[in-house]
Amino acid sequence: MAAPENDLNKALELARLKKKHLEEILNITIKQSEVLSADKAEQLLSYIEDRQKLIDAIKVLDEEFTPIFNEIGEQLPLNGHDAVLDDGSDEYNLSVQLLAEIDAQKELLKAIYDLEQKNQKQVMAVIEEVKSKMSGISRAKRGYKAYKQPNQYMGGIFIDKRE
Repeated sequence: MAAPENDLNKALELARLKKKHLEEILNITIKQSEVLSADKAEQLLSYIEDRQKLIDAIKVLDEEFTPIFNEIGEQLPLNGHDAVLDDGSDEYNLSVQLLAEIDAQKELLKAIYDLEQKNQKQVMAVIEEVKSKMSGISRAKRGYKAYKQPNQYMGGIFIDKRE
């Protein structure tokens, strides 16, 4: 039964690495929130690039993790903490650790999602503010042009015809 143990070790290693990446994404998302609050949009782009690199790394990890986890699921029931029988073996300990890592990942994803929703609301508020400022500028520009146009003299017309 060494194969399930090797798979469990590999899956646990990948799960821990994914958790580390998720923690980094959460930190970057927190930094993005701070940048949005401080109106420092130029730093936002670098944070977005860093996040995307981490998301791509997680995608690669997931592609490697999924077949291993499916294989483990066929060999051991990993449907939940109670589904794995406590027989004191290394497989049991590894499976409990793996399930704990997956639970931690879920909590991190929820925290990231909640913060990301808050950040999106802040971005939309900034966009609306910029739109209103641009609209005001456009109105002011039209008004300025109307007053600064050169007078076009078309010649005089004599209207009063007194006799």
